[in-house]
Amino acid sequence: MISEALSPGLFKPLASNKNAQVYVACIWALYDRLVRHQHSMDECNPKEAREIIRRALVQHNLQLAPEESAENVLQGDIDDTNRIYIYIRETGWLHEQATIGYKRICYIPQVPSQLVSALDSIKEGRIDEVGATCKGVYLQLVAAIQNPRENASQIAIARSMGLNFLNTLSAMQGQLRDLMYQVTENETGLKIIKLFFEDFLKGILLKGYSHLKNANHPYRYREITIQKSVHILTNDELMDSLTQALCIEDQQTSSVDVRTNLEADLNTIIETFENIDRLLARIDDYRRSLTTRTRETIEYMRSALPGLNQRLIDLIAKTREPTIKSHLLGD
Repeated sequence: MISEALSPGLFKPLASNKNAQVYVACIWALYDRLVRHQHSMDECNPKEAREIIRRALVQHNLQLAPEESAENVLQGDIDDTNRIYIYIRETGWLHEQATIGYKRICYIPQVPSQLVSALDSIKEGRIDEVGATCKGVYLQLVAAIQNPRENASQIAIARSMGLNFLNTLSAMQGQLRDLMYQVTENETGLKIIKLFFEDFLKGILLKGYSHLKNANHPYRYREITIQKSVHILTNDELMDSLTQALCIEDQQTSSVDVRTNLEADLNTIIETFENIDRLLARIDDYRRSLTTRTRETIEYMRSALPGLNQRLIDLIAKTREPTIKSHLLGD
């Protein structure tokens, strides 16, 4: 269970009433050095980790505020850098380890590292890779069919890629649902327009949704990917070859367990691609509703606010995207 993998104090820095921003900035800076760029640098020692924290505080112009909780009050004459270092170490975000010659290094443990990595992926928002991901799943299955002895493990990779694809679409749907809630609850016309142009058009449509309507549309590989998965599942000879190859590769003695996991991976791929219709339909529904609500707001404000037409033209021109005009003028 996920609760067993999480330290009880892991979320304390993030839930701090007064210093959450400080801890997040420092954790992010440490993650950038200890995880994202660790491959090109030496191991980080506690002294360098403190320096990373100090630079983060200076860069973001941050300092610790007094906390009401006694847990966050460290006794002694220490500065913010050391106070933060000790606190994030005690809450599980940072570990120290002794190496040869009593040298100490520090690192971010697996679970906190994965949490920050997940947030980093959300921040990147690479929705434009959805089509390429669908093609990748299909090609992995083709490779496994053509050479099961060498490419049996590609099915597990295809499963992971498929789940990432589904999560990406689900995230887009969640973004649109949240925008719809804000627009529905917000009675200020200018706020609705800002949400539409800034959050929807620039943040979702141009960065993500528009890519689903080009040559990389998920439907392009949807049916054929499902067909390939079903073909593998129903071909006993192929399944036997894949199972045998995975047993040798993973040094497994139980072919029954290996085959069960293989079947589960293929069924996951099928279920993932079968759900594309439902997700894309919901995304389209939210898009249409959001566009209609914004268009109605603009029409009302055009009659109530002189000069709004020119302001809208200027706003559209800044985006330099023809798709925006079509969304406003018609669905």
